[in-house]
Amino acid sequence: AQNLLETLLKKEGLKGKKSGKTLNYEKTVFPTISTDYINLNIAFEVASKDKNAPVTTVFCFVSKGVANEFVTSSADPQLISNLKAFLDTKYATTVYDNDVAIKKLAKEKEIKATEDDLKSLDKTIEKRTKDISGYEKDIKKANDNITKAKSDIETAKKSIITQKSLLQKQQDELKQIK
Repeated sequence: AQNLLETLLKKEGLKGKKSGKTLNYEKTVFPTISTDYINLNIAFEVASKDKNAPVTTVFCFVSKGVANEFVTSSADPQLISNLKAFLDTKYATTVYDNDVAIKKLAKEKEIKATEDDLKSLDKTIEKRTKDISGYEKDIKKANDNITKAKSDIETAKKSIITQKSLLQKQQDELKQIK
């Protein structure tokens, strides 16, 4: 709030001093408010530090010329009216525009983070799909090996039967020779 008002007043041609949470503009002409020399004292008080909805109260005091007494709406209604109009139109608009810009930036960051998350998820899906493809190839290879092993077992069983048959035949021949 303070930086926005300070920047706005600089654009209006005012030169002042910043001291902590106050801005002081002494013996200055501010045509938007008055053609006379005025002194502006502006104080800022943080009412809420909530990150989502911060609140700052702005106190604006004005005196004319070299007087030390602040002007009231009954003493100089036009000056106070002009000051209120400036604060309500230019300053309030600047604060609103800044608030919208901050919210827009936050949403853009949120969108970017979501997009990054989506990209990460897409990469994870690609990796998992690749893994599945590899696993499917391994399963097919294992099934082929099982089929070949079964075939080899059947061939070996047939060979054993043939071998037993030959052995039996030889044993029978040996018995006949004896």
